[in-house]
Amino acid sequence: MNQNTSNNTLTDTTVYSGDHTAAQSTHSLEVQRVLRNTYALLAMTLLFSAAVASAAVTWRLPAPGLILTHYLAVPGGSQTVGMALGATGVTFLSLSAYALTSRKDFSFMGSFLFMGMVIAMLAGLAAMFFEIPALSLAVSAMVALLSAGLILFETSQIVNGGERNYVLATVSLFVSVFNLFTSLLALFGVGGNNE
Repeated sequence: MNQNTSNNTLTDTTVYSGDHTAAQSTHSLEVQRVLRNTYALLAMTLLFSAAVASAAVTWRLPAPGLILTHYLAVPGGSQTVGMALGATGVTFLSLSAYALTSRKDFSFMGSFLFMGMVIAMLAGLAAMFFEIPALSLAVSAMVALLSAGLILFETSQIVNGGERNYVLATVSLFVSVFNLFTSLLALFGVGGNNE
């Protein structure tokens, strides 16, 4: 009777262990699928945005290339755009690689980043309304740092299974990359204008 009970316990443990391994494997495959789809969709979105911006600048179309047209019109503007683009790319790839390899959970940053963006938005409105260039520069720096934090946070959410909808993940990452780029463009543009 003791041997029979011992065999049942061993069998139950083996079944539980097998179920647990299968669940981990399914979770891992789901995370890989979301990551693959997110980065594929993000790459297509960024390429499309770059093509539209290039066409807008080339043919001097209104709205879509307005920011780039403004910076390209000033002396050294192409260098400013290139530096902002390079810094954005390096930042995005570095933070994504760190979140992917470390697999740390950065979900604790969520509320801080949300509140930071609300404060940055309010400060940006104040800088625009009261025409305070120094505050505008501070807001650009703040948004650049918060956007970098959001890239880390959002990638961590995907890696740890917190985000399973790759469309929402792509939109979140695209907005963070766009905010980072425009903030760096503003910061580098001020430095370029002072030279």
